[in-house]
Amino acid sequence: MSGDPRKIAAIEAALERAASAASHGSQQVKSGQLDPTIEKKRETIKCLMQEAQAAYMTWAHWQAINNQLASKSAKDALDYFGLYSVGTVRSALIRDALLAALRLSDEPSSDKISLCSVAAWLDNDAVVARLSNPQWALDLGHRPWVAKAAAQKNAKALEDFRATVLPTWLGPAPANLELLNLRTVLRDVRDTRIAHLLTRAPKVDPTYDQIGRLIDLTLSLATDLAFVLLGTEVSPQSFKEHARTEAEKLWSMNLKASRESYDQHRQTRLAVGFADEAD
Repeated sequence: MSGDPRKIAAIEAALERAASAASHGSQQVKSGQLDPTIEKKRETIKCLMQEAQAAYMTWAHWQAINNQLASKSAKDALDYFGLYSVGTVRSALIRDALLAALRLSDEPSSDKISLCSVAAWLDNDAVVARLSNPQWALDLGHRPWVAKAAAQKNAKALEDFRATVLPTWLGPAPANLELLNLRTVLRDVRDTRIAHLLTRAPKVDPTYDQIGRLIDLTLSLATDLAFVLLGTEVSPQSFKEHARTEAEKLWSMNLKASRESYDQHRQTRLAVGFADEAD
């Protein structure tokens, strides 16, 4: 069987979960009549997961360009060939990553998907109790001998999520202030310099670390929800490492020709005695 080993493994895992759910799931699952509300939320989680991963991949490309430009020869090569559009690409990438990450935790509305809309649904002890029950783990296709551990993991993920994300940011603060604090700083930047161009400056100048942490946090929250509602276990760390590796390869290849051409040109000038090329 040929193809991407990761896709093959994902398909095999999905088939295994389906077989286990058919054997050990509730009658509701076996009959294919899962609660429509839960089915709708499962689709929501898939969208959130895709968006969170897309935000991180964009961020990884921004980081990869920065890593390439850490080399003096790369910067000199870009200057020599007038490839100033790399700076434009960098700016577009970080704007897109920030917009995507903030969108994921925006105030909910009737037609808007966000972590807050999920938080509103989870603001119900009966829903949380169901998702923390070993039977729900069996319904998702977890094997009987791991159902209890999966249920405990669900309970912890839901507890952390509810302590971090609120149905609305206009009320009392959550127990865990990290996401709220990051949003407060970065949302102001978005509103004054990206979504709009206002006459006033942002109240606080954000750091790149704050942007990166917001992206990491939203990815982690979406990944936890995917485990709870979809039964899919994805390691955020493994995903991030793979995304960074892909981005580094892409930008290394993209800038390789200009670096090599510039280095050859510089060596030629050194060979004939151009003093301004000497270190």
